[in-house]
Amino acid sequence: MDDRFGHSIDLVCLSVDIGWLDTVGTSNCDEEPVDPMPAIRKDCIKTCPKPLERYEACKERIKDKPGVTCEIWYYELHHCVDKCVAPKIFAATKE
Repeated sequence: MDDRFGHSIDLVCLSVDIGWLDTVGTSNCDEEPVDPMPAIRKDCIKTCPKPLERYEACKERIKDKPGVTCEIWYYELHHCVDKCVAPKIFAATKE
């Protein structure tokens, strides 16, 4: 493989056995990590009553109209939710 300057690059794949790491300072290595995002989103949607109300009203209006969407209200709702989620998800993220 060549890089953009024409130099030859050899790709090497290394396999490292770090089985000993499982016993260092961790007690729950076999447990699956839990994604906090769904719970945080659920809590944050409560902070956006107007966008949620507009989105739900749009869904009702277009229920029987094929080809019509509530895309703009959907994005408005998720923009509001994301503003609430961002600081909380970063606070819950471990380094």
